[in-house]
Amino acid sequence: MQSRQKMCLQPAWIGSSGGSWHTPHTVVLCAAAGRPTATADLPAGAPGRVAETWVDALDIGPTGDVWIATADGGKSNDIYRSTDNGVSFESRGKLSRSIWWKSVAIAPSRAQRVYATGYQVAGTPTAYFEITDDDGAHWAESPLAGVQFGRMPQVLALGIDRTNPDVV
Repeated sequence: MQSRQKMCLQPAWIGSSGGSWHTPHTVVLCAAAGRPTATADLPAGAPGRVAETWVDALDIGPTGDVWIATADGGKSNDIYRSTDNGVSFESRGKLSRSIWWKSVAIAPSRAQRVYATGYQVAGTPTAYFEITDDDGAHWAESPLAGVQFGRMPQVLALGIDRTNPDVV
């Protein structure tokens, strides 16, 4: 039987542009020096490879799934989910070269409900607020009508009510 080595995300690449990341959990996804980064064993360009990619948001759902959002200039960005503690990540279908995904939040009372936000960095700046009720198989855009933005339209989902998944 082959042993399974625990993989870790590179600590220098976990964070928001302000130097901190938002998650209601205390999670250490990095280990001592010499440990490989998450998905580093996958070839460059392989689906689900997040090694050497800027992870701008991270949340862990009530079932233990790890969700991340990427926002890396010059690369395609996506929302990913890991069901094996970060050993592998699967795209949740939000791949974009023009959107930086800035937050991801999982409802504590409904693990399939996930909110993701981002903004378009190419062309006309546009904010995105996406919702899924099926672990990212299908996404719906939440309307942001009436929301006033500054120069850069950005919305973040920083937390969800513990008992009502509709309250962000």
